Amino acid sequence: MLRLAAGLGQVHRETPRGEFGKQFLHADVAVIGGGPAGISAAQEAAERGARVLLFDENSALGGQLQFYDADLPKSLTELRSEAFSNADGSRNFRHAALESATYASQMGRTMTDFQTPVASHPNITVLTDTVVLGWYDDNWLAAVQDARLLKIRATSLVLATGAYEMPLVFDNNDLPGVMLGSAVQRLLRLYGVAPGKRAMVMSANDDGWQVAADLERAGIEIAAIVEERARVQCTSPLAAALSRRAPVFWAQTIKQARGKGAVSGAVIGERTIECELIAVSVGWTPASDLIHQAGGKSEYNIARGEILPTTFPPGIFAAGRVMGTHNVNGQRIEGRLAGWSAAAFAGFGDAPTDAERAQQKPFEPLRTSTRVKVAGSGKRFLCYREDVTDHDLEISVEEGDDNIELLKRYSTISMGPCQGKMCALNTIHLCARANRATVRETGTTTARPPIIPLKLGALAGQNLESV
Repeated sequence: MLRLAAGLGQVHRETPRGEFGKQFLHADVAVIGGGPAGISAAQEAAERGARVLLFDENSALGGQLQFYDADLPKSLTELRSEAFSNADGSRNFRHAALESATYASQMGRTMTDFQTPVASHPNITVLTDTVVLGWYDDNWLAAVQDARLLKIRATSLVLATGAYEMPLVFDNNDLPGVMLGSAVQRLLRLYGVAPGKRAMVMSANDDGWQVAADLERAGIEIAAIVEERARVQCTSPLAAALSRRAPVFWAQTIKQARGKGAVSGAVIGERTIECELIAVSVGWTPASDLIHQAGGKSEYNIARGEILPTTFPPGIFAAGRVMGTHNVNGQRIEGRLAGWSAAAFAGFGDAPTDAERAQQKPFEPLRTSTRVKVAGSGKRFLCYREDVTDHDLEISVEEGDDNIELLKRYSTISMGPCQGKMCALNTIHLCARANRATVRETGTTTARPPIIPLKLGALAGQNLESV
């Protein structure tokens, strides 16, 4: 009865055997992440003579460029604008099924042009649909590609693993229809799916305004944009035009999602706004699991509101959003320098000088809010995987499990299959507040491999016994 109540499944003996295998790979430089930073790192290292393995978990390279307009090269932005418009100037999307065949085919060709210098370079081997599961001693990496376990040995590493978008903790934030802004963009851009007909966007950064623009362009009505920042703090170039076409609530936040079984509205102050989609874009947390596994350290950056990597073991370098750099041009600069440094560590030429390392990243507005939680009277889920609320966390701290590691084990926060990718930063903030401590004093939890679930058959490998 307890197993049934806990939702545990059963092993079916009639399940057919899978076909699994293993493969050993070697490289001078391994680059993990195929976004702008990773691509730049791979190109730079390869141009310096290093043998490079470039890994990405998606089916195609490009990272956020596949679904995010801001900072894109002009040619891509213009292409998207043309693909979204009919001859009469109207939009070619529909609510139920977005007619995006033209966009998809044109965008596919453009992204192919973007990827070609890497895919065709003789020193670079690209492995897509591949997740690097963990780091082990002497830069030994484990990765899984479909049904193959890859065992990789590299002299140096570049980690360009990106960042996870983090949710906001407010009343009824688990209702279907509450989504992260990046999830909305992926549905629109990559799958041609409209997640609703009438949307409210909760924003605390310029990314939220891009989400609103994407929704509007797809023919979805914008019921309101709720911006945590004051008007003078908003740096989005989209704000002026969108403010003329949709109600904007400045210096406010969502208090509650309303609905029974799905979102039907959102409470802003004393007002209820009818909507069936709430898109939340309030902050990011670096995907630094592999950095921590390798022995790197992170520290809370008060100015940026993010826990960013600060120190690395020899031979390990990082670039892009994992370092808090969201601007595409900045990611390319960082990626190039990381690839250059990794190639030099592997024995290919000299490392960048201090002057070359000191290239300034473009100015970036803040991306991550420190609000974390909105007080209320309903349930506010902190960890969606383990159904842990902010109230559960507060009780755990009151009962003595006030250390972040103890809190994790006692409350089961971040112990689900995602290992806290969305809830970790919010948990640290709330733990710090409950203890009347700082985020830096609270620290982070331990990152252990594998960073995603995998089939046991992939670990076992090929079946060598007769049946």
